[in-house]
Amino acid sequence: MEWNAAIELGNYERLTLSDHETGLWLALWKTGAHCSSPITREQAIAIRENLDEWLSKGVEHAAI
Repeated sequence: MEWNAAIELGNYERLTLSDHETGLWLALWKTGAHCSSPITREQAIAIRENLDEWLSKGVEHAAI
């Protein structure tokens, strides 16, 4: 693994992106369980574009 980014969501929850020999993986960890999936470069770009669009609206949401 060459690169890893984690966002701590609280209450034993975490979202991670990590680079492996097989490519980029997106994982969601929640209270001792996790789900992960490989994502392509195109999917990563789509995630970035959607986040950019949502963030550009300037709306602030409290975590539920």
